[in-house]
Amino acid sequence: MSKINGSISGHVASQSSHRAHRISFAMDRRAAKAAEDERSLLLELAQGKKTFEQVSIDAKRLCRNGVDLRALTGSNPARSITNRLVELTGISKDNLHVFPVRCKPAAAEQGLGGDKMRLPFILLSTHVEQLLGKDGSYFEIELGVRKEEVAASSFISSREYINHDLVQACFPLGETVVPAGLYSDGVSVGMDPHADSLYVVYIYFLHRPLREAGRPESKFVFTLYRKSEATPETLEDIWKVLLWELQALQHGRRPMVGQESLPLHEQVPGEHLCGRWGRWHRICLMQVKGDWSWYTEALGIPQWNCNGHMCPFCGAHGKGHLRWRDFSLEAPWRATCRTHDKFLADMRHSKSQNFRHGSCAFKCEPLLALAPHFRWTMVKLDWMHAADLGVLVYVIGEVWWSILPALAGGNGRSAAQKRELGLRELKGRLKAYYSEHRISNKLPLKRLTLNKIKSKGHPKLKAKAAQAKDLLRFTTLLADEFKSDAAPIAESRYQMMQELSAMYVLAALREVSSQQLMDWRMHASLFFFWYVSCGFRVYPKFHYLLHAAGQVEQSGVVRSFWVYAEESKNRQPKHLFNVCSKGAALYQQMLLRLQWSHALSD
Repeated sequence: MSKINGSISGHVASQSSHRAHRISFAMDRRAAKAAEDERSLLLELAQGKKTFEQVSIDAKRLCRNGVDLRALTGSNPARSITNRLVELTGISKDNLHVFPVRCKPAAAEQGLGGDKMRLPFILLSTHVEQLLGKDGSYFEIELGVRKEEVAASSFISSREYINHDLVQACFPLGETVVPAGLYSDGVSVGMDPHADSLYVVYIYFLHRPLREAGRPESKFVFTLYRKSEATPETLEDIWKVLLWELQALQHGRRPMVGQESLPLHEQVPGEHLCGRWGRWHRICLMQVKGDWSWYTEALGIPQWNCNGHMCPFCGAHGKGHLRWRDFSLEAPWRATCRTHDKFLADMRHSKSQNFRHGSCAFKCEPLLALAPHFRWTMVKLDWMHAADLGVLVYVIGEVWWSILPALAGGNGRSAAQKRELGLRELKGRLKAYYSEHRISNKLPLKRLTLNKIKSKGHPKLKAKAAQAKDLLRFTTLLADEFKSDAAPIAESRYQMMQELSAMYVLAALREVSSQQLMDWRMHASLFFFWYVSCGFRVYPKFHYLLHAAGQVEQSGVVRSFWVYAEESKNRQPKHLFNVCSKGAALYQQMLLRLQWSHALSD
């Protein structure tokens, strides 16, 4: 009898244990689902896809379905959700640093003296600490053996990094130099994009793998400000903050708050960044990117359509033996490519001439040139602005405009009628091409009119960079189809598209050989030869495409300095501007959400 009772007791205990295990497993699953749902909602808020009120409503709906998200459903959604984000990420407004910067009188704050406003920053050192908190090996760099047949690959394998004076000094000591880059761009926001453009200053790290460097998540916001509130002095004050930080980071140390107003040579850095990590790691600015208007404002470069000194990378002029219209491999301007020593000499001459317009290479002395270990060769004109928007949109416009009459198939009496009929045929072909190749960056065909191809004196397709890039193959096939056309430019048009396509193939490579660099220069010269042979309009900005191969040879493949990821990242500040309240804490709200987004992302 005792054996039977013992057996029953053991069976009951086993059942109880299994039941407790199932209950515990179910609770763990519910808790995991609640955590995932909470993270998803908070990430949408941080990315600007939802407001506090929308997140609170969604959280209440999930609560009714049995998901415990009560922390997001307080009576004051903004306060309760912010508290939860601070609890989860450890990031609050205390992680921001606020500095007074000069601004327009309408944006000035009382108590600062003069026309100044408080502008928040996410310091570069703050980004470093947060990245190390997620991945302790994020900034580790290994200088591998360079393949003999490879002339260019990643930035850390490039001549610019390996021969950098700080790298040469630190590498024998076992210290690591982390290369950082700077990019700034304007983002159209608000009802009036001209008055409400938002300028965003990005920081990124050049040692990361190329596949990661192409993602928006690899770009970090330093600060942002509205165009309608800014003056030229605003950007100067922002650069002073950046220089103050770079001055300390070159030694692996924190910048000391309060010394940003002192001259750089008088500033004293603080303790080592992240303790032991800062003893063996330095951070140095090694790349600067931006569009042409930003270069003009930040670096004192003349506009691209100036007759003299129109190129920041060489001595090309509009007239004389250094004329930019010479696209040959033996062009005299190729011997005048600007090194850092040449930049210093040109700057001294410009200062002696009081930066007189027309006779000087620069309009002012850029404050960024005071950055530690600054070299003029770190200034890059990226592929998107130099090729996609600088050349390709003009090429597509010229090719389409010249082929439209042939697409009409003999129908139509006047040239205008033939072009209208040709446009109808072109739109049909585009629709089929988009469907066949599953292209996402499409031109809005319903709004594609002749004015989108030629609105003023000369053809130029009105399209975004991604849309134009996806039309390169289509336009090449179109030129191939009509290369036997009766038009006298048909063969030249086809050859031009072949050379341009070859350059785009080389620009997409992750490794480039010396022979491919030679081919690249040949393709560029032949492209312009055939382009000019067609009688198409040539613009000064076309000249910059000829510098692409040289920048690749020096700094790594095009992927290491193109800006597609930054352009994609611009969507997030744009979303945030639209959902954040436009009060005095606008910039603080936006920067906090950007930090939360990085912390919550995988």
